[in-house]
Amino acid sequence: MPKIIITVDEAKCIRCLDCVEVCPRDVFDFNEKMKKVVLLNENECIICRQCLELCTTEAISIEGALRFKPKNVPPYARKERVLGYYPYYEVI
Repeated sequence: MPKIIITVDEAKCIRCLDCVEVCPRDVFDFNEKMKKVVLLNENECIICRQCLELCTTEAISIEGALRFKPKNVPPYARKERVLGYYPYYEVI
């Protein structure tokens, strides 16, 4: 597994908690005291990209992972991206 660096941009994060809910490895958590999303253990990340695809504000970044850019993404495509199907994205 390549070395990856996960960051959550607090300025962009709207605290929807989609990343916390979707992550199969519990990499993210919401710290009630600090009122922000925090990383519990980024070493557990399997780079499934579900957090990136669900984050509507692009607050999450994963360095060392493949990056995609959208191309003509229709509004209904959000569910398809979560399921790991990327017909509207291309590798950059």
